[in-house]
Amino acid sequence: MPTASLCLVHPSRADGKAPAVRLAVCAAGEIWGGVERFIVTLATGLRYLGIDPLVVLFYDAPLAAALREQRIAVVTLDGFGKYDPRTVTQLRGLLREHQINVLHVHGYRASIVGCLAARHLGIKIVKTEHGQVEPLSGWRAVLSHGRLIANTLLERLANLCTLDAQVFVSTDIQQRLRLPARIPQRVIYNGIDAAALRTDAAPARRSRSDTPFDVGIVGRIDQVKGHEVLLRALACLRHLPRLRVHVFGTGPLEAHCRRMAAEGKLSDVVRFHGFDPAIHERMASLDLLVMPSLHEGLPYVLLEAMSLRVPIVASRVGGLREVLDDGSGMLVPPGDPYALDTAIERLYDDRELRARLAARAHETVRQRFAARDMVRAYCDLYRQLLVPAS
Repeated sequence: MPTASLCLVHPSRADGKAPAVRLAVCAAGEIWGGVERFIVTLATGLRYLGIDPLVVLFYDAPLAAALREQRIAVVTLDGFGKYDPRTVTQLRGLLREHQINVLHVHGYRASIVGCLAARHLGIKIVKTEHGQVEPLSGWRAVLSHGRLIANTLLERLANLCTLDAQVFVSTDIQQRLRLPARIPQRVIYNGIDAAALRTDAAPARRSRSDTPFDVGIVGRIDQVKGHEVLLRALACLRHLPRLRVHVFGTGPLEAHCRRMAAEGKLSDVVRFHGFDPAIHERMASLDLLVMPSLHEGLPYVLLEAMSLRVPIVASRVGGLREVLDDGSGMLVPPGDPYALDTAIERLYDDRELRARLAARAHETVRQRFAARDMVRAYCDLYRQLLVPAS
């Protein structure tokens, strides 16, 4: 997990009208992914601006450990079931005890519980939309469809009744998920702390033609991330002698993808590594990162690879398109294995193109996606919400 080395300018002073921000951040915290990276980056960065957040999670898992490592106050509400109303009561007590005046929620459960808990307490509620609901398939769809509809309806009702601001990590997500215009809305792009991504991996090996050409895909192995699309593309790339593909992560489709690789006679090309705590070192040594997602918000893996100067091939969807459309990466149609295999082979053969893409991506992430800018934008939003109406 990343450590924080964020350097921000001195905190901006309140205008004298708004009270000090007393912030609680609420999320599930069940897994380690983009939302969790976001929360660590935000919570550590806010301290440089004079805000010490309380983070409330439903699971005592890797996110809670990462926050404690950074000396961020964490409370876990994991003593009750997912739909137990006592969770609302417990969170309401915490909000009162810590005199919270801004609650920042992430995900449907935090949104529902948080909005109910903060009701009538005079707390301003901010929600960040990190992505759209991911489609399920197979037996999971049959079992979960009704519950998914209920959760979505409850969340939207809670948001309509209580949200004071809705934030989107990309304009694509804003267009898909925006609530009625009476709720203030804005896009704040995710940001990363490049200094925390320094690794000992030497990218110089990418310039050699006598070593394997290492392609990586990083993230949860699920339908939306496009692992199946990549495996179908690899069936057309077996003639590339140096090609090696590394799959980092786990997920519900892992066994299925392993079978696909074996049945496609790709076992000597594709290697499944599972969850790797040293993922940044692994990413830094890649010749190419592929992101064949069917939809995306603004994934941290993308920004991290750009900062590490790793060339990227990605689907032309969501935040991937918004970030890479300026020439910082190569974009292909989603769900198209033939376009993906063509892009991979082109970059396999063109070292100079890989170098140009990597350099452009590094400059883009430095200029547009710095953690300090993201943290400052949220800090300004919290303070604006607390300014009394004239």
